[in-house]
Amino acid sequence: MYNLKYVLVGIVFATCSLLVDGAENVTTNNIVSIAHPKANQVMSPGQLVIVQYTIHGTPKNGTHQNERVNYPDSLDMILRWTDKKNKTIEFLALNGLNTDPYVDLVKNQDYSHRWKLPNCHFFRRYLPTEWSFSLIFQSQYHEVLSVILPINGTKNHAVVVPLGPEQSDIVVPISVQFNTTLMDDPHHKGC
Repeated sequence: MYNLKYVLVGIVFATCSLLVDGAENVTTNNIVSIAHPKANQVMSPGQLVIVQYTIHGTPKNGTHQNERVNYPDSLDMILRWTDKKNKTIEFLALNGLNTDPYVDLVKNQDYSHRWKLPNCHFFRRYLPTEWSFSLIFQSQYHEVLSVILPINGTKNHAVVVPLGPEQSDIVVPISVQFNTTLMDDPHHKGC
């Protein structure tokens, strides 16, 4: 009979060898999709924005284009604005958004969050005629699978097992409608 300890180590090592092949530093767009806001959607200062996104389950054939699915631990949304000279400023608008897939990955999981666009004073400082705005959705990966294995009869070594391609950033440009003349009116408190 085979020693169960060595059989399990052999199975884990074989699995690690299969996973390590060429999966480092690869990105994909198959895991998360943004339903709302839409690209170039027109928004007003202070507007409540419904952020909707989908975490895709595994298709019936069991793979995402023959890749291992590497679901992110969370999703962050960044508001980024760039002037005509390519000066870029950004801030973290939402962070730690849930990216848990549907149980057993049998279907897609939809999520919805609310976020308020900055107010008139912000857009008076960063005029939409001089700056372009976008929402950047960044997937956050915190965990790495590390397995301790004996290699070639030597001491145990930690082998880092990549989990598959990571979701690349999703950029959603937005348009901001802003009327600067209303800010000059002393009887008007908004824009």
